[in-house]
Amino acid sequence: EESYLCMFVSNGPAQICFYDRNVNFLYQVTGDWLTQNPTPFLRMGIDKDENPPFCHKFQRWIWQDQNADHLFRQAMELDADIQRSKVAGTYETDLAPLQEYRIPIANMADRFYDWCGRHYFTSIQEAELSQACWEIAQPDNTDEKEKLLRLANFTLALRNIEKSITILLTVCYKFGEDTDLLTRIGILYDAMDNYEEAIGYYERVLSQNPNAVDVYFRLGVAYKNIGRKDICIDLLGRLVENGVQTQKLYLELGICLEEVGEPAKALELYQQAEEVDMMDPEIMKRKITLTGNTADEPAL
Repeated sequence: EESYLCMFVSNGPAQICFYDRNVNFLYQVTGDWLTQNPTPFLRMGIDKDENPPFCHKFQRWIWQDQNADHLFRQAMELDADIQRSKVAGTYETDLAPLQEYRIPIANMADRFYDWCGRHYFTSIQEAELSQACWEIAQPDNTDEKEKLLRLANFTLALRNIEKSITILLTVCYKFGEDTDLLTRIGILYDAMDNYEEAIGYYERVLSQNPNAVDVYFRLGVAYKNIGRKDICIDLLGRLVENGVQTQKLYLELGICLEEVGEPAKALELYQQAEEVDMMDPEIMKRKITLTGNTADEPAL
């Protein structure tokens, strides 16, 4: 607030300043927030190339690759706009959010709903936001299937998983099942620790779409949770063999290998994760522990 203007990179601590009318800023969007499509900011209702609706005239997001010359020009333009506003005597009124940045509430409902859909409607906070926006907008052109799907989503936002499953099963019965619906039902059973039911739905998905990598992973973890670590190792091992690279995959498979008494294979997997830049603190911790244990073993 004491600064004439601020320039932020990424988000983190700067995020509290986004909502402060007394902070004039340039925000350089970087990393996955800039390159992923859709941008992760969509979970907040903000789409690519937009200035959020809470921004005023002197709060600007830069949706471009980092470039010193461009950033400097943006800073000079912002400086000039601030000076013109002060000379004109409009500076205080220019600190109000700009009307042109506002987003229709129905659009916000759809954005939060679509984000939930990308995560099989397991994002509780976004489900709650979608519900709140939907109740305000109250569109009347939604067909029966869409209404039921939104009802399932809103029921999930209220943490009533069983009712959400019942609604989704109704959708399957009335309109036919598809892999997205089956996956959602499987994940909800998973959340209830009903792994046997979850496994059944995941296997139905894979029978229709054998390339559903995320479902393959969930199936392996579900088998681990019912004590079938052999099947888990086989399923997750196939994903690694086929080039799938995620931190969760390496970690889950590595832990499973450790638990069945295969520390050498687990260590090899953790080293592989390091080579492809898929290390997280837990993987690193386990790798260091296993490295120490291996060093202590007597040579044969």
